[in-house]
Amino acid sequence: MAKTKKTSKKYDVRLVNRLNKAEGQIRGIKKMVEEDKECYDVMVQVLSVSSSIKSIWEILAALYLKDNTGRCKDVETKRTSILKIIKHLKKLR
Repeated sequence: MAKTKKTSKKYDVRLVNRLNKAEGQIRGIKKMVEEDKECYDVMVQVLSVSSSIKSIWEILAALYLKDNTGRCKDVETKRTSILKIIKHLKKLR
């Protein structure tokens, strides 16, 4: 009987899939560097993995906001959660 991968209820299967994709991309970049591939080609792949990481961040940010703003009734706590995400979003650029 084949084992199926479980994810916690908090984390979506999309998140695990994107993490796996990013991991594979990074392994590919490492191999390109080890094989002395053209710098431009490596740079293109780095941009691609960067995009994958950003999409992972977006999923996590949405989960964080859902968890931290959905269940709290205090407006100030919701505001603080949103400001934390905005602060990190500025760093992501």
